[in-house]
Amino acid sequence: MVDQKKVKMGKKSKAAGGVFELRVRHNLEEKGWFVDKFTDNVELIKEDATLNPELSKSKGIVKKEFDGGQWVKKMTYGKLIPAKTAFGFNPRLKMRVPLTRSTGFPDFICFKKAYKPIGESTDKVYEIIGVESKMTGNLDRPEKEKCVWLLENNIFSKILIAEKTKVKNRVVIVYHDFKEKYWRFYK
Repeated sequence: MVDQKKVKMGKKSKAAGGVFELRVRHNLEEKGWFVDKFTDNVELIKEDATLNPELSKSKGIVKKEFDGGQWVKKMTYGKLIPAKTAFGFNPRLKMRVPLTRSTGFPDFICFKKAYKPIGESTDKVYEIIGVESKMTGNLDRPEKEKCVWLLENNIFSKILIAEKTKVKNRVVIVYHDFKEKYWRFYK
């Protein structure tokens, strides 16, 4: 049986997350970033690196995991794929309709012109970052592994995590650099 209170809480939480994501986007645009939804996702694949030595030469996350009574070297590697659109059923139209524009990870791709020292070439240089908006500021394990893969493969120069905090009854957005917050667990 479905608990209606939990359904109501889930709807409220999803709506609040969407409002916060929009607030993060406007905040980044005020700071001079060009912001767009990131429409790709990272597909992570885990394999036993001891059985396939070719995997250990490619870029990926290598960890030792306890598997069946012994330690096995596991390799997590990935690739960028287009994010799947979330669909839902509309009873009035009697058909499935798209619910969200994108379910990509991270939420936003942001870029702005980076300044170069005097005397350098006249090529335009842009800083490209990824921003994931989380109300609590915490990522789960697959999201952390996706961030590591994106940074190791130079998709983004850095990934920021936007967190919602309150200061004197006022909502403030705080940005945490992924490398500063989580990198020590992966290197």
